[in-house]
Amino acid sequence: MSKSCFNYITIICDCELELNTFIADELKYEECGEYIFYEEIKIIKKGKKGIVFEITTMIKPYLQTLHSLLKKYQKLWIKNEWSTEDGYSGIWIGCYNSDKIDIVHFHWNDLSIGKKSYFLDES
Repeated sequence: MSKSCFNYITIICDCELELNTFIADELKYEECGEYIFYEEIKIIKKGKKGIVFEITTMIKPYLQTLHSLLKKYQKLWIKNEWSTEDGYSGIWIGCYNSDKIDIVHFHWNDLSIGKKSYFLDES
């Protein structure tokens, strides 16, 4: 059985045009002349210079995809806080700094969904 990875992604950008281009090209698709967010993406909050959304991936976060997005959209600052069903968690932060990509990545063993339910059950 496949395990899910829950990703909570924050993206900010001082350049509204680049952020809007990213959103239109990477998070939406066109249908009948209207742009619609992909079904997998749950928007938490969107402002003029940032967006926060959740997306579920299989087994692990797609960190290489985030790295590729930074190469394509160099004005973005991206943070992914993630955890898997079996309790492996982490945070990945990336941005361009002086013409090179800076990435900070931490990961750790956390509580699984089952253990969270066990420890936090009120009965």
